[in-house]
Amino acid sequence: MPDLPGGGPASPLELVAELRRQVSGLVAHIDTASKPSPDHAAGHRLPGPVWHPVPGWTVRLIHDEGMPDSVYVTTPHMYGSSDFDAYRAAAVRRIAMAMLAACDAADARMAGVAVLGRDLPEHGDCREVCHD
Repeated sequence: MPDLPGGGPASPLELVAELRRQVSGLVAHIDTASKPSPDHAAGHRLPGPVWHPVPGWTVRLIHDEGMPDSVYVTTPHMYGSSDFDAYRAAAVRRIAMAMLAACDAADARMAGVAVLGRDLPEHGDCREVCHD
């Protein structure tokens, strides 16, 4: 009879439970969602596609020749719904990938499985980039 990752012989039911935890974690890493379609706010003072991913958040592209590679973001913490921050597309892509990776790690942790093929430390070291 094979052993469980923690050591010691495993019963068939324990092996099935362990396999179920691992499969749940792997499924959590599969991106089954397609990219959301934008809304197009006709007649808006800032023309261009708009996404509302969750309440209070707005992500938009503004058809601005001066900053064609910028993404504009409004968050719930801003003072008004017309306030926004502009970010370069490359920076937004890095932020989005970091959020996806964090969600994958959270899903795996909630499923009670180890992430296969890479180490996720319990606490990262962000002294060089974190300011809080």
